[in-house]
Amino acid sequence: MHHIHSKTFRDFLCLINQTRFLSNSVKTFSKNRQSTHDKGNSPASRLKKDKGPSIPLPDITGEVLWGIHPVQAALSVGKRHVYTAFFKKGVDNARINLLRTICENKKVSMYEMTGNTLDVLVGHHPHQGVCLDVSTLHVETISADDISSDRLYKANGEPEVWMLPYKVKDTMNMGAVLRSSHYFGVSRVLVPASSSSAMNAVVSKASAGAMEIMDIKTVRNETSLVQCLEKWKTIGGLVVGTTGNINHEKVVPLNQFYKDRPLLLIIGNEAEGIGEKLTNICDLLLSVQTYQNVQHVGEWFYQLDSLNVSVATGVLLHSIMNNQRGTG
Repeated sequence: MHHIHSKTFRDFLCLINQTRFLSNSVKTFSKNRQSTHDKGNSPASRLKKDKGPSIPLPDITGEVLWGIHPVQAALSVGKRHVYTAFFKKGVDNARINLLRTICENKKVSMYEMTGNTLDVLVGHHPHQGVCLDVSTLHVETISADDISSDRLYKANGEPEVWMLPYKVKDTMNMGAVLRSSHYFGVSRVLVPASSSSAMNAVVSKASAGAMEIMDIKTVRNETSLVQCLEKWKTIGGLVVGTTGNINHEKVVPLNQFYKDRPLLLIIGNEAEGIGEKLTNICDLLLSVQTYQNVQHVGEWFYQLDSLNVSVATGVLLHSIMNNQRGTG
C-alpha cells in the first residue's frame, strides 16, 4: 500500500473542499440568475423590491414617453396615437396645465398618480411630472428612388441641409444630435437601420422632443445608403463628411466653407468616424479646429483628439448655417 504524506493529504482534502465550494457557488448563482430572469426587470418588480407592498400600475398599450417637451411635441404633431396621459399629483404649473388642456381638447384620458408610482412607470427617468402611453414612432424607410431634385430647396429658395448621423449608437448622443439639427434648421435626418440608436423615449427626451417633430427616415442597409448618397450628388447636392484628421486631402477649413447648394452632412461616431467608404464618396470633409493646450504630466501629456459627436454637430451646423453664400 502506498502511504500518503500528511501534508499532501491535507492539501488534497483542501482541494476537494474548494471544488465543492465552487460547485455550490455556481449552482447558487445559476439559481439566482434564473429567478431574476423569471421575475424580469419590469418597473413593477422593481417597485415591489424597493417599496415593499406592490402599488398597482396601469396597463400600458404602447410605450411610455416622458418629459414636458416630448409629451407636448407628441400631442401637437400627431405622429403617434396617444392612449393615456399620466400626471403627478399635486403638480400645478403653467406648462403642466397647458398639457392638461391639450389632452382635454384632444379627448385623451388623463390620470393622476403619486410621484413614486410615476417614477416607476417611467423607469426612474426625469419625467417632470408627466408621461404618455403612446404608440411606437413609425420611421419610414428611404431609398435612392425617393430622393428627387424637388426636395433640394426650401420654399424660400434656400438650399436644404440633410443630416446623416452614421452609426451613432448612444441614445443620449443621438437625441442631442437631433436637438441641434432641429435648432439649426436641418430639413431631414437619415438614420442607418443597423448599428444606430433606436428612436425611443430616451432619444426623444434627450432631443427635447425634436425626435417627435423632425422628418426622420431610415436607410435599410449600407448598399442603399451609398446609393442615396450617390443620388444626392447626381441631382446637384453636396455630400460633406467630417474627420478629425486636419491633414486629409479633402479637408476644407470650417471657417472657409460656404454653403451655396444643397448639403448632406455626415457625422461619424466617436469611435470609428464615418469610415473609408463614405469618406471616398464625400465631396469634401470638415473638421473642427482645436485650441486646447497640451497638458504635460511628468513624461506624459494629455490631449483630447475629438469632441463629443453631438457637440461637434452643433459647432458644424452653426458655422454652416452662418456661412451661406450671400449671407455669410
